Amino acid sequence: MDTTVLSQLLAQGESEQVEFKSGVDKEPHIEEAACAFLNAQGGTIVVGVKDDGHLVGLPGVEEKVPEVQRRLLAAISPPAPLSVTVENMQGKKLIVIDVPQGLEKPYVCKGKIMVRRGTDVVPAGASEISYLIGQRAHTEARWERLPALGVEEDDLDAALIRKVAETIKERRGYTTDPGKKPTKVLERLGLVQAGLITNAALVLFGKNPAEWYPQTRVRAARFRGDDRTEFVDNKVFEGSLFSLVETLVSFVQSHIPLASSLAPDELQRRDRLAYPLAAIREAIVNALVHRDYSAFDGGMSVAVYDGRMEFWNSGSLPDEMTVEDLRTTHPSRPINPDIAQVCFLYGLMERWGIGTQRIILACVESGLPEPDWKVDRNGVTLVLRLSEKVPLPTATGGLNLRLLDGARRLRPGHKLKLTDYLKLVASEVKERQARIDLNHLTEAGYLQRIGAGPATIYIRTGKSVPDLPGERVQGG
Repeated sequence: MDTTVLSQLLAQGESEQVEFKSGVDKEPHIEEAACAFLNAQGGTIVVGVKDDGHLVGLPGVEEKVPEVQRRLLAAISPPAPLSVTVENMQGKKLIVIDVPQGLEKPYVCKGKIMVRRGTDVVPAGASEISYLIGQRAHTEARWERLPALGVEEDDLDAALIRKVAETIKERRGYTTDPGKKPTKVLERLGLVQAGLITNAALVLFGKNPAEWYPQTRVRAARFRGDDRTEFVDNKVFEGSLFSLVETLVSFVQSHIPLASSLAPDELQRRDRLAYPLAAIREAIVNALVHRDYSAFDGGMSVAVYDGRMEFWNSGSLPDEMTVEDLRTTHPSRPINPDIAQVCFLYGLMERWGIGTQRIILACVESGLPEPDWKVDRNGVTLVLRLSEKVPLPTATGGLNLRLLDGARRLRPGHKLKLTDYLKLVASEVKERQARIDLNHLTEAGYLQRIGAGPATIYIRTGKSVPDLPGERVQGG
């Protein structure tokens, strides 16, 4: 967990979503507290903290983690994806148990259905049990839980499933075996129902989800100026949610300006992206996770302008939640909890309703205005703005610094392949971004493409590379 987030939780004290425990050995109710969080909106148990928030830490904490994991697994039914990690705060080691909202309610701990009333953990009453059962029936009717009709195991990316399973096991200590068949891993993640692959599994791991659901595509565009009159770049991306995150981050990085600064004790200027990468990634993940996939006319888009960026998705805020609630710690109630849960386990997002706060914090720390959220009948839009408009120099044709430097280092007539370009910028990009770079350079007239596929050759044209006036730009 981010130390800033953990500090906020400790400062806020115990609540409906935060529980403090001073130790492991003398605290028999950790399992009951976790069960209660599963039956509610989720929460966090911090072990090594007194009820008043005083840090006491835990001796031999690393050895205690497997014990806590075993206790939770043995006590709670059905099995739940709880994350047990060691965190260091003010020189003291703590155990943090992050509990997502349960998807298989009601959960039982040692024969009892536990719920949370304020900061108290108590056995559920008859009306509460009835409510939890009703929630489970609603869960099973969600779009992401419906079978992806016609989708077979071969339509999913088995290598990606194994990679995610391995990361989840390492990062969260989650009991899924990466060596098992992909469908067995999906079953453990709740992405196979009655033997059928769910829509959530297709969104997360499909080789081409758009073949079944066109609304899973994402549109990304770079506009010149502050309106949509003139395109600099316009793309439509398809693929699994995990691949879309990386593709969209690369697209945005390649189209945003660079801010320069000179520290008093340094001789060289430091360049950094004008927008914080943490906020960009969080915005993209949130939009992908929280979009309304059930709407065939829905979708997601990323729009980059000279002075701002907009991330839109066709989702909505939960009932009774307002835009102002996004600026504070709030319950995590995703429209797609199955998808959100896998992304949380993998580490793409924090389950604890603090993703929006992380975006705000990243922007403020970078000297940018606080972001804005707009909600209407069409969906939710997040707007990030620069402190001052930093337009891309028109002389560059919208190319970033890496691309222009690459073109400058090649003499007219020089021939190169993808592998040659990778060597040229080996410390900066990987193969996917290198392919995008070569396409941008070709479209801008600095390269001529000959051939197709692995045999493709690029030849440097005679077009000269202009100097960058004023601000420079940098890609990812």
